Amino acid sequence: MDCTKCGSDNRSDAQFCKKCGADLTRQQSVISRLNGQINLLSVFIGLIFSIIILFIGALLFGRIITSGSNYIPIYIGIILAAMAFFGSIVASILGSKNSSEGYTNGFFLSLVIIVFGAFILGILLFVAVGILASLANALGSFSSLAPAQTTDSTGSIYDWLNLFGGIGMIILVFLFGGMGGGLGYYIKNL
Repeated sequence: MDCTKCGSDNRSDAQFCKKCGADLTRQQSVISRLNGQINLLSVFIGLIFSIIILFIGALLFGRIITSGSNYIPIYIGIILAAMAFFGSIVASILGSKNSSEGYTNGFFLSLVIIVFGAFILGILLFVAVGILASLANALGSFSSLAPAQTTDSTGSIYDWLNLFGGIGMIILVFLFGGMGGGLGYYIKNL
């Protein structure tokens, strides 16, 4: 990293310039500082632990899904928050040197869980839509026998509630990931 005061070349992890002594940590961008705090190996191990939590949650709450209950979104939120919390504890215990790194690893693991979860959900929805489109095409001649669809004004209210519930779930996952990262650092220091 080049010093902005004297132009001297320094190591990327240096805190002060070797030539003029200027503080280099203030010169780093936010992305560079975050990149230096994230321990990818510990986050990967935390992700593996999160997947174990997912399977445990599926075993414990499997009846909720099969019963067709209205509580499925709540179940998904609880499982995602538990995955972020416990996975972040593991990631922070393994790879944080201070509380800031613990929180950063926790938030990063939460981001990974949300992105991979959305990717897998997108694939499942893509496959489901493809199967339904194929069935609709094959059974197209029977469509005249189906009753007409009616629209309801409460449908849009439920759509908005689902949107806000999804945003709330994402915020909850980030909060639990950060809390788990901080708790993991404090557990490590005990």
